[in-house]
Order: sequence, then C-alpha cells, then structure tokens
Amino acid sequence: MTETDTRIAIMVAITREYELLKKAMDESDSHSVVKIGHRDFLLGKLHGINVVVAMSNPGKVAAAVTATLMVKCFSAAAVIFVGIAGATGAGVRVGDVIVAKGLVQHDLDVRPFYKITELPSPHRKTHLHLKTFIDEKYHSVISDKLIEDLGLADPVLREGTIATGDQFISSDDMKKKVIKNVPDALCVEMEGASVAQVCVELETPYCVIRIVSDSSDGSGHADFEKFASGVASELTYGVVDIMLGEFGEEIIKSVGSVKKRAAVGKELL
Repeated sequence: MTETDTRIAIMVAITREYELLKKAMDESDSHSVVKIGHRDFLLGKLHGINVVVAMSNPGKVAAAVTATLMVKCFSAAAVIFVGIAGATGAGVRVGDVIVAKGLVQHDLDVRPFYKITELPSPHRKTHLHLKTFIDEKYHSVISDKLIEDLGLADPVLREGTIATGDQFISSDDMKKKVIKNVPDALCVEMEGASVAQVCVELETPYCVIRIVSDSSDGSGHADFEKFASGVASELTYGVVDIMLGEFGEEIIKSVGSVKKRAAVGKELL
C-alpha cells in the first residue's frame, strides 16, 4: 500500500453526521458501501483522500468492534472519532469542542490489580486547526437564528481528559461519581477510550474529538434533538472537513504505508 491509497477511518456517532459525509462523497467522487454484520462501512474519498466512514453504535464494545473492523478489514492507517459528550469539567458549556489529551474508562475498576488507565491522544496540530475553524467558520456553518434559539454562546476549544463508560450520564449523582473517579475530566461519553485502546493495541494513530451536547446532570438542553441535528452534526462535519482538507496529506505522510505503521508510533500528528 502506497501513500496514495492509504485510508483514514472516520467514526461518527449520529446518523446526520454520517449523511453529511456521504453527501460530500456524492459530490466529489463515487463511493461504495460494504456491510459487515450489522454495520455499514462507507468507502470513498474526501479532499482526494481515501476514507472509510462508519457510525459507531453506543457503548465501548460497539465502538471497539467498529474501530477494529475499520483497521483490520479496511486497512485504515489512522482513526478519527468525532461525536457528542456531556460536560463534567468546570466551565465547560454546551457547544464547546473537546480534543482528547487523555482518555479514561471511568467505570473500569479492577482494584487492587490496576488503576484506572489514561491513554495518550496526540492533539497539538489538531487543536490549532480546529481553533481556526471555530474562530473563523463557526457562524458560517451554524445559523445565527439557531444559535439564538438554543441560547448558545460561542464555543470554546478545549483540550484535556475525556471520560468513557457504558452509562449515559444523566443525573447529578452519576455526574458526581464520574468526577470523583476522574477529577480532571472535561466531558463524559460512551466510546472514546475503547477506540483509543483498540488503536494502541493495533499500533494505529488516532484522535478523539467531542462536541458538548448537555450538562450530564439530567437538566439536559432545551432542545437536544435540534442541537444534535443542527449544531453537533454540522460541527462534526466541519471538524472532519478541516482536518482532511487542511492537513490530510500530512496525516498520510506521517503514517506512511500500513507495513511501516509500527515504526511510526502512535502519534496522529
């Protein structure tokens, strides 16, 4: 496999996100769908780069299966996972974008044998490009009316720890438990750390990015569905678009061929 046919895997969490990426492929190049088990994998090109796109079902096992299939069946040389999460960190608001600096399974407790494990997630250049996207393009992809209707402030781009577990955190007590186990977590979701663990095991670069959709304490957002389809999905598409468009070739060059991945290490950028 050469640099020209190296493939990047893109995992998303919402049907609308998948549809936006499929539409972009429709407009730029032909694509095909491969079904494995109950999952559809969309193969095509974005910004001239070979990609495989799949929607991860909720939970760590589902996400781990999806990531494994993308790497082993489609020879993905890097994995980008973008989705939504609930806020846990002080000052984190709905609409903020979190780039994982570390990923923790907040519900993994096998003491006294091991401590809760943090997995590294390279992020530096990703952070810089996404800041440009948020500062310069946010209002062009999210309408001012929708921002006003949902009462959103301009998003803040943050980097830090993301907590993962097989629970939808929807009460103040559940949120406090996550914070107790992972005090530095900025947000909580259900898949990221498992994808990271798969990628580390398979010596595959990865990056996990989350858009905050709710406060994790049961108060929720005034219109979650409207936010998910109108804001989160558009931001997800924008994140993927800016990553592939601005430095997709750099990812390809840094990764090299599948056979050379072990020598490259685990850094995406």
